[in-house]
Amino acid sequence: MLNKDKIMHFVAGAFIASMTVSVSTIWESNRFWLASSAISSAFLAGSVKELYDLLSQKGTSEWADLWATALGGLAAAVIVVTCM
Repeated sequence: MLNKDKIMHFVAGAFIASMTVSVSTIWESNRFWLASSAISSAFLAGSVKELYDLLSQKGTSEWADLWATALGGLAAAVIVVTCM
């Protein structure tokens, strides 16, 4: 089910991955490492957010939210690294 929440997670993952690539190019130029760090940072951010939701009871922790964030990171990493 594609709803506003999943789209926001996807966009957040894409943003985090894009910023990771932008900052990482200062130290690294290898496309594999840039893409890996971008995807990892989006997945880590999604994991931390879902863990916060689970522990704080202020939100609903969902696996689909984590995967939407990670897929946004993957999409952005592929696009940004390919266009370099």
